[in-house]
Amino acid sequence: MPFAMPGRASNVCMKKGHEKDPNNAVPKNKEQDCTISNVKVAGNKSTWQMKCKGERPMTGVGEMTRGDGTYSGKTIFHVSGGDMKMVYEGKRIGKCQAQ
Repeated sequence: MPFAMPGRASNVCMKKGHEKDPNNAVPKNKEQDCTISNVKVAGNKSTWQMKCKGERPMTGVGEMTRGDGTYSGKTIFHVSGGDMKMVYEGKRIGKCQAQ
């Protein structure tokens, strides 16, 4: 039975110009062994495919659109037992702070 996960907020610090590099156009999770492929950037929209190894291997596709200080997108994961869709959005809130 499908269910919705509660929303979650996080801060991401990105260097100026970083968002224009196709290698940085895809959100990554350092805790998973995933390979990103077929990355395409056209204007303010990025698309990609992914394949993750591990205990529960999965594949997926994603897209992200950037605006003036904002972004939104979705990723659809294909996992044994069903699909999972993640929808996200964000906005610039200020300068990066050293951590």
